[in-house]
Amino acid sequence: MKSPFILAMFWMASLNIYAQTTSTTKPRIKSVIEYAYNIPDKITSTHSTKWAVRFETHFDTAGRAIWETMLDKSENKEKDTTKFTYDNEGMMLKWYSKNYVVADYSYDHDKQGRIIITDKTKRGRIIRIIDKKNGIDTQYVRYNSGGIQIKRVNQYNTDNTIRRITEFDENGALTSRSIETYDDRQRRIDQVIFNNDGSRKSHETVKYEKDGFIRVDSNQMYIGGPPATVIGDKLTRFTYKYPKLDKYDNPLIISFLYDGKYVIAAVKKYEYY
Repeated sequence: MKSPFILAMFWMASLNIYAQTTSTTKPRIKSVIEYAYNIPDKITSTHSTKWAVRFETHFDTAGRAIWETMLDKSENKEKDTTKFTYDNEGMMLKWYSKNYVVADYSYDHDKQGRIIITDKTKRGRIIRIIDKKNGIDTQYVRYNSGGIQIKRVNQYNTDNTIRRITEFDENGALTSRSIETYDDRQRRIDQVIFNNDGSRKSHETVKYEKDGFIRVDSNQMYIGGPPATVIGDKLTRFTYKYPKLDKYDNPLIISFLYDGKYVIAAVKKYEYY
């Protein structure tokens, strides 16, 4: 099971809070080194003043990740290294993790102009059909033993942000739907997840400020994860601040509000092109 601070970092990355941008006034990020700290969790309620895990990610000039690595300080060794390769059109070809290939993609186009992405696995082929014209991305599995299983359907807005996600279980039955809203920087600000019967499972909102962000969630996402401030019936608030930004407004320090005071969650270093 991933530790609370790693889960928190993955969640923050999913929000796209960092200022990797296409603007000509800001350079693209070449690399990011992040020192993640053990923020308090609901089980231990402790906080370390020393970093626990070091993440390092390098990007190409188009802003795509080309390799990343994770170092666990407690074990004093590299935990994982991931590399990505792309074709001339910017489509990912391979995803390596240490000495094995996690994903090996092939691309094609059908008569309707849709992009067909295939990833071969031991059990079968994972196939994605991307219909850019209609903003629909469908993923399903074609098993070697026979049979097709639909897994996920994403629907996109005209600015390429996700509008609706529909997921299915191993029998093809609907499990959940979610509706997402984004701001003008393509950061997620609202997400509602529904159960298969149409009832609401959770509702998450995020308010961004220059020096941090506040997330309010009706359903805590991580067991043993960072403690939240209870603000109402089944509502919790997670508050992050950036005590220090670089000259391009990317956070150098990320702090988390715990027991009335801010503790360090991560320290970051950037290199730019």
